[in-house]
Amino acid sequence: MVPYPAFDFQPVDTRDVARRLGAVVAALGSGAAPVEEDFAGPEVRPARDLFRSFLQVYGKRRLLVPLRLPGKTFAGYRSGGHLAPDRALGTVTWEQYLERRRAG
Repeated sequence: MVPYPAFDFQPVDTRDVARRLGAVVAALGSGAAPVEEDFAGPEVRPARDLFRSFLQVYGKRRLLVPLRLPGKTFAGYRSGGHLAPDRALGTVTWEQYLERRRAG
């Protein structure tokens, strides 16, 4: 059994983050206009889908159980306050990441 948080995520690959940080540092160093701060992965996905695809890639079967967490913080997550779909600038999808990790 695998409990998972019952809200969405927008995973971003570390290589995309590194490129973004490099662009921010270069812009700051050159005195150029500030770079937009929000940066997110290419897809908003329910946690259940992420866990399911992880298990599939690794050939595992587990019962997925939604974990609904109480409180204001998790209400913010459930409402998508941590997501930035309008700034989906990452290029590597979750499945591409998993395949690369599995092959590597």
